[in-house]
Amino acid sequence: MDESINFFVGLDAHKDSISVAVCEAGREPSRFVGTLGPDVQGVIKTLRKYGPARHVSVVYEAGPHRA
Repeated sequence: MDESINFFVGLDAHKDSISVAVCEAGREPSRFVGTLGPDVQGVIKTLRKYGPARHVSVVYEAGPHRA
């Protein structure tokens, strides 16, 4: 693990919302932060709460697109 990472952020992306969970580096359990709208600015604002980009690792999950 990269020692400079302070937070891990998980994003669960849906058509109309993005659910956010955060875990501090180490063995702490993750915690649900909340649900955002599907706009990029809201995601960026939330991610900035956890520090500079170089200290935050982000992953996302998005299901299959349905027509």
